[in-house]
Amino acid sequence: PAALGSQSPRPRARLEAWIEDLSQNGTFINGLLLGKGRKCRLRDRDRIELVFPQMPAQPQLFTFPSFTFLAPGPPVREEATQTPPT
Repeated sequence: PAALGSQSPRPRARLEAWIEDLSQNGTFINGLLLGKGRKCRLRDRDRIELVFPQMPAQPQLFTFPSFTFLAPGPPVREEATQTPPT
């Protein structure tokens, strides 16, 4: 038993992003067909493509929407790019 006042820290809530293919033409995650009615947990930098996966070696006759999932993280601190006047 823990002593009064010494509680272990509570676990942080963990959010997850999921995608479900409800399309008629296909949803691709990182070039792989997800499959109608199937769900997949998204990971940082997963590429989501609708209709057809985009193959870099093939000429692009038609383009379809594609997205990149970016997982939330701590804010990025931007460094100063200008030098102060002397």
